[in-house]
Amino acid sequence: MARWTPLVRIRGRSMQPSLRTGDLLLMRPARRITMVACLRAGKRIDVLIAAAPRILARHPDIEIQIVGDGPCREKLVALARSTGVSPHVQFMGHRDDVPAILTASDLFVLPSASEASPNVVLEAMAAGLPVVASRVGGIPEIVDDGVTGHLAKVAFERAAEKLPIKVKVVARLGESMVEED
Repeated sequence: MARWTPLVRIRGRSMQPSLRTGDLLLMRPARRITMVACLRAGKRIDVLIAAAPRILARHPDIEIQIVGDGPCREKLVALARSTGVSPHVQFMGHRDDVPAILTASDLFVLPSASEASPNVVLEAMAAGLPVVASRVGGIPEIVDDGVTGHLAKVAFERAAEKLPIKVKVVARLGESMVEED
């Protein structure tokens, strides 16, 4: 199944159609970074949010979606507010339409401190997304660094600052993972 996302230009700005809501086709910024996880400390979502001001300074059209819920939600929402990135960070809560959300995304990130073999990485790859993740647990067995995504060799904090650059670079990786019909 090929991943195809049409690109539309509106007043010089690249936009891609987003998820359908009834008959309404919502438009979104051309770059969407998504993370799906239980909102707890070990997932290190705070690292992604803390890097967001530097990411947005260079690429103001980035949108960060955080799908999931958990004990750290309020703390993370407060962090997004205090760093001034809340207009660009969307906390989506628990969702049953994760495959559709992933399909409408451009990049999947997982900055976890530890993981076993996260299914969400497989789901992201099945949606044709390149993955930027910490080099922990079973992730290096799933993500082929430089082929299907990027594994942070250094602290994810430094790698997260380069995410928009990775969006351009690894978009081709996402395309290479999906077999054409």
